[in-house]
Amino acid sequence: MLSRSAAAMTLFLTGCCVLKPPPIPAHPGLTDGEVIERLRVRQAQIGSLVAEGKGTLTGPHEGSFHWRCWAQGSSRLRLELTHPIKGLLADALLEGDRASCYDPEAGTLTKGSLDSLRVAGLAQTACLVRLLAGPADTLAFQEDGKLSLDVGNGRTWHILLDRDHLTYESAELRAVDTVLARVVFEPGEYRMANAIPWPMRMLVDQPGEAWKLKLRFREIQPGAPVEAEVFRLKVPEGTKVVEAP
Repeated sequence: MLSRSAAAMTLFLTGCCVLKPPPIPAHPGLTDGEVIERLRVRQAQIGSLVAEGKGTLTGPHEGSFHWRCWAQGSSRLRLELTHPIKGLLADALLEGDRASCYDPEAGTLTKGSLDSLRVAGLAQTACLVRLLAGPADTLAFQEDGKLSLDVGNGRTWHILLDRDHLTYESAELRAVDTVLARVVFEPGEYRMANAIPWPMRMLVDQPGEAWKLKLRFREIQPGAPVEAEVFRLKVPEGTKVVEAP
């Protein structure tokens, strides 16, 4: 029979073992070329992504929601936002720069370019998922020591990297000199997922906009197979189709 103190210590140690995540591997002393090569190899292991988590939006449309996403690199992305009481809030499909977003409250399916859809944080969240799940072929170091990642359509991510652990600290998505999105990855909130360090919490915003978006990953499956059916939006009959301006 364990004494009360021994039993408490056993529970404490068991809890530590269960809750303590594996450490993020360190890679000190890598050259620029070695850093780029390791990041490209790592991104190639992802290819596709299945994930879910929670989000909190502050500003004119503040609220909390649950989200799920499915991605095939940076080419195809599905985002589903739900509320525990209201149910489905939005269901968006992105293929390249074209997007379709179903709004059940308005009973509309809006189609257009990603930037033309007036859903707070949607474009920025989509770009963030693409940054994490997409290919890294265009990664390069700049003179200021930051990484750049050209994602096409005149847009480039500028990334501050923790070189020892090869994890992102912050990033800005720019179109020439205009900042389209900013992301801060919370330090100490990386977890290993299939041997890939993954940021679990981040803050997304856009200069000049009144909203801020906190995103938290809860489940991550890098490299998980995604059925083609996932990338087909199903909307009720009678849904009004609207072309975004």
